[in-house]
Amino acid sequence: MLSLRKLKSDPLAPPSDFIQMLLIGHRGVGTCQEQELRRRRCSELGLPLPLRFRENTLLSMMQAEKAGAHFVQFEVQLSKDRVPIIHHNFYTDDGRFVGNLTRAELQDCNEEDDDILHEQLYTTMESFFDFLPEKLGFDIEIKYPRQYKTGASVCPEFHWDLEDYVSKIVNSAKRHSIRSVKNRLIFYSSFSSDVCLALRRLYPECSTVFLVNHKEGHKYTEVHGLNGRSGLEFASSAYLQGVAIHSEELQPPKEGGRNPTQFGREFIHDCKRRRLHCLTWGPKNNSAEFRRLQREWGVDGVIYDNIHAEQDDLAGLL
Repeated sequence: MLSLRKLKSDPLAPPSDFIQMLLIGHRGVGTCQEQELRRRRCSELGLPLPLRFRENTLLSMMQAEKAGAHFVQFEVQLSKDRVPIIHHNFYTDDGRFVGNLTRAELQDCNEEDDDILHEQLYTTMESFFDFLPEKLGFDIEIKYPRQYKTGASVCPEFHWDLEDYVSKIVNSAKRHSIRSVKNRLIFYSSFSSDVCLALRRLYPECSTVFLVNHKEGHKYTEVHGLNGRSGLEFASSAYLQGVAIHSEELQPPKEGGRNPTQFGREFIHDCKRRRLHCLTWGPKNNSAEFRRLQREWGVDGVIYDNIHAEQDDLAGLL
C-alpha cells in the first residue's frame, strides 16, 4: 500500500506557501437548507438577501469556484444504466431509488422549467468534468449505504457489488479526467470504511479520505465511524490520506477545567504525526471566525456552506 509520502502528487497539499488551508464548497456553494437559514437571518437583520443556488448543480459549483473555493464536494452514485449521477439522497423527491432509474428517467425528474443544464438536478459526473474549470478540484464522495445496528439498511434497494460499484465510478472519473482535464486535483471520500478499503485496494494511487460523523456513528454497525479518534485510527491503519471529522469535535464542551480547544489541537497534531490530512465539515464551519481558528490550528481543509456569501472573508482565510 502507498503511504501519503509515496503518492506521486498530493491533491490535499497546501496550494501555495500563502494558502495553507483548502476551502471546499459543500455540494457547491452549500446545501439548500443552509442557504435558506442564511437568507432568513439576512431578512431578520434587514440585509440584502443572498442568491440561492440549487445544491449539487453545475451552477452551484461554478459559483463556488468564483467565490474562491479550491475544491467542491459532491456525492456520486450509479443510475440503473450504470451512469455516475450527482445526488445526495439515495431516493428522488417522489421516493424512487436512484439506482432503479436510468439516466434519462432521472433527468425527467427535473421540473419542466429546469431546461437549463447548469440548473438541473441529477447531473452526470461527466458534465462536471466537461464544464467546470480545471483549477477547481473535486472531492468525490462515493455514496454507499450503511447498516443500522437494528439490522436494517439505509437503502434496502441497493443492489450493487461493492467493488463493481466503486470501480465504475472511479474508472469513469479517470476516463473523463484524461479526456477533458488532465491536471485537475481529485480525491475520494466516503462514510463507508468498506468503500475506503476498496479504493485503497483497487486504486492505491488515488487519495482517499474517511468521513466521520460522531453525532450519528452510534446508529450504525460501522465501528470505525463512531468519532474522530476511531476514524483517525482506521485511516492510519488503512493507509488512507486523511480523515474528515465533524468540526464540533474539535471544540467539545468544556469539562473538568480542560481547555475546550485542547482536544482539537491534540487531534490535529496526531493527524500530522501520522502523516494524515485533517479535514472538517459541519454547520459550525459556516462561521468565518471558526474557520480562521482551524487554519491557525493546522487543519488542512474545511468543507462548508454559503461559500458564495463569504467572499469578504476570503482574504483573512488565505
